[in-house]
This record gives sequence, C-alpha cells and structure tokens, in this order.
Amino acid sequence: METKFIQIQDVTVEELAEAISQKLMRKIKLYLNQVEESKDHDTYLTREEAAQYFSISLGTLWSWTKKGIVKSCRIGNRVYYLKADLKKAVYHS
Repeated sequence: METKFIQIQDVTVEELAEAISQKLMRKIKLYLNQVEESKDHDTYLTREEAAQYFSISLGTLWSWTKKGIVKSCRIGNRVYYLKADLKKAVYHS
C-alpha cells in the first residue's frame, strides 16, 4: 500500500475546515441531484398530476401534448406523462 503525505502551510484550521466543507457540500448536492433525476425516469404522472405540475388546465395540457410541447404515453386506455419528460419541457421552452 502506498502512503501519501499532504503538507499544508499558511492555512488556519478554520480555513481548511471551510474549504473541505464547501467541497463536500458541492459533492453532496451533485449526488442528490443525480438521485432525484434517476427517480424521475420511472415516475409516471396522470393527466391531472401533470396539469397540476405545470399549474395549467387539462385543456392546456391536451393542447401542449397535441403540439408536441410535452410527450405523453398510453398504458391501456389511460394517458400518462413521464416526470422526466415534463422537466425537459420546462427547461427547453
């Protein structure tokens, strides 16, 4: 096993702790975003839930679906919206 040494000069303990804390918080936020995105890839919303997500009426949701602004999918005779697709529509509009 290889041993590594790190020598730190001209930095207070508080400055070192703050630098480590900031770096760790960035990593945690990235991880949490990835976890949240992976959940969205398999979360289906009903028409009502999708309309509520956008704070729009069902008629507007239907219009957006027909225009291709949002994608829907059919499972049996019901219409669902993949949450990840709804997020894409928000960010690309």
